[in-house]
Amino acid sequence: MFHFSGIDYRSGIFSGLPVQFLDPPEQVEVRVGQQARLLCEFRSSSIPVACCWIYNRDKVRKKNSGVSVSSSESQSSVKISEACPADAGSYTIVVRNRQGLANHTVSLSVIDRPDPPASQPVVSQLTSQSLVLSWTGPSYDGGKAVQGYIVEVRPEGLGEPRSWTELATRCKSTSYRVQSGLEPLGKYRFRVRAYNSAGISEPSRESEWLLQVGNLTAACIIQHSDRLLQCARKAGRREIW
Repeated sequence: MFHFSGIDYRSGIFSGLPVQFLDPPEQVEVRVGQQARLLCEFRSSSIPVACCWIYNRDKVRKKNSGVSVSSSESQSSVKISEACPADAGSYTIVVRNRQGLANHTVSLSVIDRPDPPASQPVVSQLTSQSLVLSWTGPSYDGGKAVQGYIVEVRPEGLGEPRSWTELATRCKSTSYRVQSGLEPLGKYRFRVRAYNSAGISEPSRESEWLLQVGNLTAACIIQHSDRLLQCARKAGRREIW
């Protein structure tokens, strides 16, 4: 808590004529790496005017790396050259003249794209026409809610590596039913990306490979601890690859 002449700056109480803020911002949002500028204009009943910005109970100082403070008799601002998540929070400007003081708080949000989904896609509910992929969402959403997921597939083969292609771009949950795009005798891997309003994450770890054989789909998962190979079974026969 900060006091000037026995007055609590957070209460907005002042003696004499007030310092009036002119349509000050309540919220500023920037992406990681962008410049953040918190600007407050005001009208003072007298001069000189003293301005002070407070963040995390400390005065914001010009000497801080990448941070600058600029003030005049009618406005004051804090500029952060390359904002990072540690810069997010509440910034309070305190303006004082001979008659008293006033304050205003601006909330700064620094957002980023999400982390990759925390787990690789896992194959389940195998049929001759479809399968279901499931995964775990990112451990950090980047400061903005995850809006959805992008599901990608890549054919595996003996030739040159194939590129990843998108199966779904607006998946709203952490599971997706694949009902098309897989060819007979095709071998595939899957991965997933998360996205929010700031951008798209790096991909998750790749799934174990999946082999599509006619009307039989085999999801083969190798557990390196005991080399156990689990395969989907066609009714009445067992297929191992």
